Amino acid sequence: MATLAPIPHPPGWPWLGNIFDLDPEDSLKAIDAFAKQYGGIYTLTFFGNTLTIINSHAIAQELLDERRFHKSVVNNALETIRCLTGDALFTAYHGEENWGVAHRILVPAFGPASILGMFDDMYDILSQLVLKWERFGPKHAIDPADDFTRLAFDTIAYCAMSHRLNSFYTEGVPPFVAAMGSFLRESDGRASRPWFLTWLMRARNAKYEEDQRK
Repeated sequence: MATLAPIPHPPGWPWLGNIFDLDPEDSLKAIDAFAKQYGGIYTLTFFGNTLTIINSHAIAQELLDERRFHKSVVNNALETIRCLTGDALFTAYHGEENWGVAHRILVPAFGPASILGMFDDMYDILSQLVLKWERFGPKHAIDPADDFTRLAFDTIAYCAMSHRLNSFYTEGVPPFVAAMGSFLRESDGRASRPWFLTWLMRARNAKYEEDQRK
């Protein structure tokens, strides 16, 4: 019988694990460095929870085989988001019925023919982004993260709900977009820290509840 090699794991602190290896402002930098050191698969631990990182297309293809594996939302940010979304498309546990209901509703709405019919609307929103860059001129520094976030939300709102956010013509972002971004960041934070630290953050918890109401 073949012996399976253990999955590589960078050293960490007792109980805390690899929490200090990741920069909250640029966590992808450490993840990329670990990928170069450990290869296609490795694990990280945070407060006793193990996270497996895949950096190999071949391994990813194996894990996407639904005959042997299924999506898990346990012990990660997706499970935290369930406080707002419940058993929605991305947050449903394996086997929950509403996942199938949502899937059957969205597949026709976002199938190839439907997406093709949205092309003109997508082009409309994309043109607004290009015009914004043109207005500011060639010496203006572009913030891709901000601009493409606006592009994504404006496109979804207009193509799916016929509603224009017009975020390329405002300094800030729409309240809904700001609240959702704040909610998702805090959900990710809650998934990676002990419950008692979250409990102590009263002001942040109040903001979290406010974001959900928006």
